[in-house]
Amino acid sequence: MSGAFSRSLVQEACGGRSQFSAIFSALPLLSVFLYLGPYFQPLPVAVLAAIIVSSLVGMFLKVQDVLKFWSRSYSDGVLWMVTFLSTVLLDVDIGLMIGVCFSIFITVGRGFLPSVRILKHSNESESVWVDNERFKTRSSSINIIQVLGSLNTFTVGFLQCLIFAKIADPTPNKLLDLEIKEKTGHQRYILDLSNVTFVDSQGPRLLPAIHSRIAGDE
Repeated sequence: MSGAFSRSLVQEACGGRSQFSAIFSALPLLSVFLYLGPYFQPLPVAVLAAIIVSSLVGMFLKVQDVLKFWSRSYSDGVLWMVTFLSTVLLDVDIGLMIGVCFSIFITVGRGFLPSVRILKHSNESESVWVDNERFKTRSSSINIIQVLGSLNTFTVGFLQCLIFAKIADPTPNKLLDLEIKEKTGHQRYILDLSNVTFVDSQGPRLLPAIHSRIAGDE
């Protein structure tokens, strides 16, 4: 808002929302330089540094935001850390450019690489299917393999590895699934492709590969 971290944070705390706040804050600052500067000259450098640090308390508290972004998504947390460190260690302009480029790289990577989720019955309701890695689920012999993203020549092999890894360890508690498998004799899998954004001619190869793997495990 005003160029420097300290001035921008002070103006934000005072309610400034536009560039006019920088003009009104620059006028008193100019008067201090012209008329009150000689009175501050005898002050030790440590006192002046303490004034600057006290105005940057808000910036230091922003470090706590990394926990919020990290809990939301690992990629968002890494993006925050890369942008913050490059801005502090290098320069504001360079840090912002690195943050924008890294954000574009993550966005393109998310759109290109598919992801897989294993959905199970929620503990609260049997009619609700949730991701078993993020929510508490109940033990069941039915699993929904949800595929998200693009299914093409470059990603079909990667997607097979993801699905096979999820099938090998579908829930954090493997003992419950083993007990169900012993009682029911098999696990049932439903392949959900409703969130697939694109499929090319090589994409359908995924279906027989998954069927052969599941049939072989049973």
